[in-house]
Parts: sequence; structure tokens; C-alpha cells
Amino acid sequence: MARTTLATVAVLFVAAAWPKEAGAQTDWKADSTFSVQLFEPVPGPGNFLSVNGTQIGGDFLITGGFLAHYQYQPFVLYRCEPGTGGTGEPACELESDPMASIIEHQVVSDFLFSVSFFKLFTVGLAFPVTFWQTGNQLNVDSGTSAGELPATIAPGDLRLHLKFRLFPFMEGDKEGFGLALEPVITAPLGHLVDDIPSAEEDRTGSFLGSGNVTAMGRLVADFYHDPFHIAAQVGYRWREEAEFYSRTIGHQLVYGGAFGWWPIPELEVLVEAFGWNGFTTQLDQSPVEIDAAVKYRFWGPLVLTAGGGRGIIGMGAPVARAFLGLAYEPPRETVVENPDRDGDTYLNENDGCPDDPEDFDQFLDEDGCSDPDNDNDGVLDVYDACPMVPEDIDGYEDEDGCEDLDHDKDGIPTPADQCPEQAEDFDAFRDEDGCPDLDNDEDTLPDEADVCPDDPEDMDGFQDDDGCPDPDNDMDGVPDLSDQCPDEPETLNGTADDDGCPDRGPTLVVVTATQIEIKQQINFVTDSDQIKGERSFDILNVVAAVLRANPQIRVEIQGHTDNRGSHEHNMDLSQRRAESVRRYLIEQGIAGERLEARGYGPDVPIEDNRTARGREKNRRVEFHILSSTGRDMGESMPAPPPEGGAGGAPEPPPPPGEGAGGAAESAMPSIAEDPGF
Repeated sequence: MARTTLATVAVLFVAAAWPKEAGAQTDWKADSTFSVQLFEPVPGPGNFLSVNGTQIGGDFLITGGFLAHYQYQPFVLYRCEPGTGGTGEPACELESDPMASIIEHQVVSDFLFSVSFFKLFTVGLAFPVTFWQTGNQLNVDSGTSAGELPATIAPGDLRLHLKFRLFPFMEGDKEGFGLALEPVITAPLGHLVDDIPSAEEDRTGSFLGSGNVTAMGRLVADFYHDPFHIAAQVGYRWREEAEFYSRTIGHQLVYGGAFGWWPIPELEVLVEAFGWNGFTTQLDQSPVEIDAAVKYRFWGPLVLTAGGGRGIIGMGAPVARAFLGLAYEPPRETVVENPDRDGDTYLNENDGCPDDPEDFDQFLDEDGCSDPDNDNDGVLDVYDACPMVPEDIDGYEDEDGCEDLDHDKDGIPTPADQCPEQAEDFDAFRDEDGCPDLDNDEDTLPDEADVCPDDPEDMDGFQDDDGCPDPDNDMDGVPDLSDQCPDEPETLNGTADDDGCPDRGPTLVVVTATQIEIKQQINFVTDSDQIKGERSFDILNVVAAVLRANPQIRVEIQGHTDNRGSHEHNMDLSQRRAESVRRYLIEQGIAGERLEARGYGPDVPIEDNRTARGREKNRRVEFHILSSTGRDMGESMPAPPPEGGAGGAPEPPPPPGEGAGGAAESAMPSIAEDPGF
């Protein structure tokens, strides 16, 4: 059977094969559980790009940053037609046009972090994230494109780097040879993107990572002689095998070398070459790449990296690569050659006090000097209760060595406390000044004896000992300031009700703490919300006068009925009549937001509904004074009476002409125009 070979290449090829005839079946697999990313930046100080140096850095030295890189065509497939097999002839010949570009363009950023311990070893993390890529999934049977790769942002395999310095054992010399061992373990995060279910099972994945954990051990050697740095590394990577057509991607020999030069201390020019070999003579499994870059330390520990390169041959080696990165990396440690005279582990050249040992009290321990008074407040640390915080020397407990920010311990710092020796009383009145406020309203009555501690007594000779202002001594609804008879209540009868003086005639309205009580009923047209009768309007005019004289009052206008007729009808009728009263008061100049209308129907009787007089009393309008929050200042609505009382079961239908709003029923004896509710 005639056969062809499928070639997978980064720059040249990877060979594989499958039957060419239509409908032919193959046993080939196209496993995507491996990464074609050849460029793997290493975290930590003193490294190149993907090639390590042996520098560990100082104790607890932290570095971090990112290196973003773009690669073009790292993974392309070609058809390879079989040759004759003769001596000196190639096994197959590549076609000029690729069958599929699995990865055409790709942008990846490696996020790097490391921390050094005891100048002996470094722990580093490298987390690659693919932000953009284009290419094609591969049809396993045909080797042709099976659709575009997923465009989603996806992680690669997380890498854990551990680097141990072997020679010299303690890092100190800046120049000379170094030797280090670096184990690397990866977590298979990159393959997660391929776990998204697909309706087409013959497609490959995204080649972003391995299907399982991989491990690598790498030996690193370097030599540094200012201004040059050269390094080489070699290692072995263990990984689970993945079959890709005729290729098996398994364990690998990894290697790399690099050279760096500092023309000036802030600028490094470097070149590196790296690759791996799958323990085979097939060139596609021996990718190699060469990159060049510059690193510029433009400010303190901040280093900018820029460069590019290209692959030479093999899977994962791109036609072109460019990269740009930013890192936080403190400068390389200076030369230390002298011994440690004071024995505090700081070499003399780095020791601020080479003959005075560091006391290691977690204060400026890196300078090599003992610190008997860390906070420099004059109180020695052995006697200082707060050795890291200086005493403020303000004459208050200065001997304990602690800053006293709040002498009276009221939570307000002394610099902002107007009474630093007297605690604020926190009574919600000027609590920010730090002073106790014994008389908030400054009416000479102490708050503890003041019924209204935030409202000053008006000292008008009327109940001046309770601490509350009395704006209406005679409680007639006319404020004292406009009341011509402040100690005699107005007769609210519609005659000169705004002068505050009693008049002849019956009282229509009485103001209490909880209600504006009307002494006669407001009448309506039968089964209607239309107000009826001159006396009804007289009463409402008096109520409007009370509201105008007391702009602080808000009221709930309540409509009530007896229990005859349907409950739904009575609720609707009482609501409409309450709203009718509200509209009239608004027409008299009372602001609508001060008035709430609510119908209670037959639910709140005040008399027995089984008698005609009881039903008459229950058909009424009430004006309840509300607080600013909108609920009753006085008593809550009374509960319905027990069974058999005013709230008993409804009576049988009344005689003709007598109903919930029937015209045959009279209202209070003094008003005969309409029966009311």
C-alpha cells in the first residue's frame, strides 16, 4: 500500500505517516498533551533569559516581573512524499507548501517570581499565559486543518524552580566560577484548555502543556569576570510519553549556553542558545533556538529587557521571536573578601559596624550594627515597652517609652483632642472634639436631667425645669410667637382661629399630642368620596389652619367605615374618601408631602357595629399626627374588639335605605346633612 509521511515542523520538519488513499484507516495518534513552547524564561537574580546563572542573591532577596514574547510559526505541518529508499537518497521529500499551520502567531507572557533564602537556595515560580494565538486544529486522519485554535486566553504549565548553589557554598564572591543544581517541576495547567468538550473527537488540542506533571533536573555552571558573564546548563526532563503520528515525545535532554557583557554597569548585552533532544537522531525532535537581548537597569532595581531571535531547526523553534519584559531585580551583590571580625555573619565590607556585632532584634538588622535604642527616644530597648515606637515626651507617662496618642483614652488622638485629659462622652453631639458635653443644648440644664438634651429650653416661665422648649404653652395649635393668648387655648371653631384666643361657639377641632381631633363628623355624598355640607368644609378649614400654624406636623388622614357591605368595597370607599380630604387640604395650601391618606375600611371600629349608633360612630375621618419617619407618634391603631363586641360578626342586611353609607342613617345630632361613612 502506498504511504505518505506527515511532517510537523517549527522551522524544518517533524515526520509522521498515514495512508493516503481515501477512506483508509490508520492507527496513528495525534496527542496534543505536550507544549511546543521552546522558550522558557527562568525566574531569579543573575540569570540570562532561559539560561540560568548560579547567583542566589542575598538572604530573602525577592525578584519578580514578566517577559512577554511573540513567536511566528513554531508548529507547521508538511507532507513528505516517500523516496525510492536508495543509498544516499532521502527517505522522503517535503512538499513546498505546508498542509496546516497549527500555531501561526502566538503571544505569551511569562510571569516570574523568586525569593532567596540564607544565600543558599532560591525558590522561583514561572507562570506562562497565552494571550493571543492563531492557527489550526488538526484533523487526525487527514492531517489537514480542522478549524481554528481556540482564541481564549489560556494558561500554560506552571513551573516551580528550585536552585541550590553548590560552589562556593556561601555566596559572597562576585567573580569566579559557580556551580548550582536546579530541579524544576511543572503542574499541567496548560492542557486544561483541551478538556473543553468538542463535538468532533478527531481534532487535536492547543499544544499549550503536558497532560501530567513533569520533572527536570538541571546542572548550571558559570564564570563571571567583570564585565563578562558566561554560563552553561544541561539537564534531563522526565515526562509522560505522547504520540504524535510516527513520533513519540518523551524524556528529553535539555541544554543551553549564554554570554553576557556589561559595557556600562546599567546595561547588559547578551546572547543565548538553547534546545532539547528527544534521544533520537530525528532533527524535528532536536529543536534549537538562538536569541539576543539587552537588559537596561533604568532605575534602581527595575530592569527593562528587549530582544528577539529565531529557531534553527525542530518542533517549537519559531521562524521569528520578539520579546519585551520588565523585572524587579536588585543589583548583583558587591565583592566581599574580608573575614567577619565581629562574628555577626555580615562580611566586613557589608558590615556598617565590622567590630560591633549586630544584635538581631528585627530592627535594621541588615546594617551589622547593634541598636540599643531602636526608636531613638532616649529609653533603652531593655526598659522600653515600645522599642519600635518612639516616646512622644509630652509629660504623660514618658518613662514607659511608648507614644501616648490618646491620653484620656477616648479614641480621639491627643493632637486632635481639644480636651486631651477629659474623655469625650460620645452622646452623638460634637463627639469629634474630644470634650465631654455635659449640656449639649447649652440651656444650663445638665443633659442627665434634661428631657430634651439637644433642644434648648425657651425659659418662658412655663415648665422651664424639664429642659424642653415649649413652643405652644396652651397646646392650642397656635405657636406662642403668634399666640395673642399663649396661656389660654384657642377655641378652634372657624372663628379667628389663628389669634390663639378663645372665642364663642362650639369647638370643632382639638389638638393633642397624637391627633388633630375633630368634634363633628365630615359628611360625604352617599357611597361617594364627594365631601358634602358647609359644616364639613368648616371643619376641614380649621384643620388646615392648624396645619398651617404648625408646619412641623405631618398627619395620616384615616378613613373608616362600619362593617356592612363587602369588605373590599368598604376598603375602597374609605381610601377614596381619605384621599378626597387630602386633596381638599392641599387646595388650602398644605404641602402634599405632609399628608398621607389611608383607608382602613371596617377593620378598626371604635363602637359596636351591631347597633345603629355604633355603626354611625365607626363611619369617621381621623387625623393622626406622624413622626418624621412616617409612623404614629402616639398609640398604634387599636386592635379589633373581641368576638361579640364592636368587631363581631356582621349583622344581617339592614332594612331598605340603611347601608354602609346609607342616606337613612344620620350622623352626629349636631349635623344632619349627611350620614358620613
